[in-house]
Amino acid sequence: MGPLAYTGFISYSQKDAVAAARLHRWLEHFKISRDVADQLERPASLGRFFRDDDEMSASSDITQQINDALHRSDSLIVVCSPNSAQSKWVEAEIQQFRKTGRGDRVFAYIIDGVPNSGDPDTECFPPSLRLGGEPDGAQLPIEPFG
Repeated sequence: MGPLAYTGFISYSQKDAVAAARLHRWLEHFKISRDVADQLERPASLGRFFRDDDEMSASSDITQQINDALHRSDSLIVVCSPNSAQSKWVEAEIQQFRKTGRGDRVFAYIIDGVPNSGDPDTECFPPSLRLGGEPDGAQLPIEPFG
């Protein structure tokens, strides 16, 4: 797969594309103060973020491009809404990212809906953000960091 290329992968429903684009611009243009950056010994920017509308090239295998980007991302940011809670693609991206062993690096960005409401009309977390799979197959409730 190669080294990490992205600070984060932004997962979202296409119905929430405007909010995802706004988040993407904000993250890539955010500047860390020079004092803080120096103390942390890091650059003053957060780095690059993958969002399919901006980063994908024409390809015969979109799934492979998405999987490569997930493996090359340090974190996963899920744009949460009732749209994403019902998106099979967002669900698949969460599951695939967790397979990389970085399930502790999944973050929720809630734009609409209610976390853990149980009502499909208002629930904003996809199923994989509500339950975490354990190695023994147990499904435990989780609380994503938002």
